Amino acid sequence: LPSAVLANPWSIRKVAEGLELALSMYPEDVAKQIAPDLEWAQTNSASAWAGRVLGDVALANQIAQNTADETPGPAVGMGLGFAWRPGSVNGVQSMSSCSPLHNQALLDAYRRTSRRLLIFAHSGVLTASDGASSRPSAAVIAALKVICCDPRNTVLITSSEAPDAVSEAFGLIPGCSLSAANGAEVAFAHGLDMPREWKRSSLAENEGWRELAFTVMSMYATRTNGATAEATAQGVLFNYAKADPEFGAMQARELHNHLSEVLQGYGVDLCLKPSTLLAKPAGVDKGVVV
Repeated sequence: LPSAVLANPWSIRKVAEGLELALSMYPEDVAKQIAPDLEWAQTNSASAWAGRVLGDVALANQIAQNTADETPGPAVGMGLGFAWRPGSVNGVQSMSSCSPLHNQALLDAYRRTSRRLLIFAHSGVLTASDGASSRPSAAVIAALKVICCDPRNTVLITSSEAPDAVSEAFGLIPGCSLSAANGAEVAFAHGLDMPREWKRSSLAENEGWRELAFTVMSMYATRTNGATAEATAQGVLFNYAKADPEFGAMQARELHNHLSEVLQGYGVDLCLKPSTLLAKPAGVDKGVVV
């Protein structure tokens, strides 16, 4: 349970520190911290867990009965951590090959060129990456307006947010092209005075898989305390940032394998990253917009 005070049982010092921390907490802090776990435990009792397991067994049996004898019916796991999973999963990106930009070298290159393509990420670059606000500061807006007014510059802002949120944040900057939902929606600027119009990528038009993906993710979220299943503009998201790190990661890897089978043939990519698993239309990403 995420609210528990964890300690290494083989370390006397760690156990003592954990006990001291637990005993020194104010009662109201204890009640606030334990409330989500109590709610989860009350709605996910042993009898509820047994009912889900029996339901899975009944479903697998029904599928087997409805399948021809020469084709064995599939049996799928619903998130207990015992299924096969690959050692490395597509979607986990390594930043070891990236090197930081040097300000002076970047400025010199900017001044030497007569045509420039400038691509900025929304979260983490133009705004803070902690999710506190999706709106950039006044200083950032002012700088973007100056850059976009230069006819030698082509400016594109990429975002994972919905088109409405991106328009609210950057819509008043003339001459700035916008990409939302990780490339599923794009609004190109055609001059400083021309209005932008959002257009959806043809690769993202097939939405039939969303309900199926959300149903499966919701099952795993129910079995993973602190995890949620969310329907977003870019796809369907399994978020386990507030779950136990090891158990959440284990569930996400098994969910990745489950969805790989269930969504086969739908044209869907699965992107597994730390604390999230995203199902999105295949071929739709920020790179395609560029």
